[in-house]
Amino acid sequence: MDDPYTQTVLTISLEEGVKTFVSVGNVNKTLFKQIKDHHATLIHRESTPTPDAARMAEISGADIIIATGYDEGGWIPQNQIGTFSIVPTIVDAVDIPVMATGGINDIRGVRAAFALGAEGVYVGTRFIVSEECPASDKTKEDIIRTKAKDLVFVSATQRSTPHKFAIELENMYKNGLPTDEKINQSGSLRPGMLEGRLDEGIVSVNTAIDLITEVKSCEAIVKELMADFMKLTSKTTSSYILLYRNICFCFLEYFKMHSYWNKKKRLYHIVETHQFA
Repeated sequence: MDDPYTQTVLTISLEEGVKTFVSVGNVNKTLFKQIKDHHATLIHRESTPTPDAARMAEISGADIIIATGYDEGGWIPQNQIGTFSIVPTIVDAVDIPVMATGGINDIRGVRAAFALGAEGVYVGTRFIVSEECPASDKTKEDIIRTKAKDLVFVSATQRSTPHKFAIELENMYKNGLPTDEKINQSGSLRPGMLEGRLDEGIVSVNTAIDLITEVKSCEAIVKELMADFMKLTSKTTSSYILLYRNICFCFLEYFKMHSYWNKKKRLYHIVETHQFA
């Protein structure tokens, strides 16, 4: 593995007994083997999902595949295939469980994902607008106020709510000028999403933000999204809920995970988690 940061995080995580990992991007067979050699669960999310990539991940040891639709926030898949289309395609391509992600902000999205063959959902944008998320209150209100029709492309891989810097980037992108370096130089997602300096950064969200109307606790969001399944008591359904709970907090890692060096200069990651009745 060429990335020393990733290798350091993986090594320490394995030493500390972490049992569930989420990989994002292309299949890395070396990384996959290290994780599976420690009998850990591996969840893989291809940046641009395809049946071939999903099968490769399965062969390489992935236990769960995340099928990402073009509706998502963050880094957008480059095949421009929507969630409703990509999820059943990936479900049919592999023999392991598939989770759906991209534009799932309420219980209707969860129901649709399960109807398409998914066995769990991976939710991102909705949890930015939660009480626990350290994103700025200005950012949360911005997401509530903004509609999908207002979103602008700031690069080939990112959308944003429309503010001064984002609109500047949109104009550059429309004129064929590169914007990724400018985004990185500005601090990437930190100014707009974490600090609430909306005119100085970008706020990357999914295309179903019209459905987000208020800030709620993570507990309330999970209970709302999974209400259908919490009413049932079968063993299978209970496993779906557990799967969802585990994965929804993986996304919160984006905002809630803090890296620090202890006295021995070893890198640790702390992820805040919650338990629900």
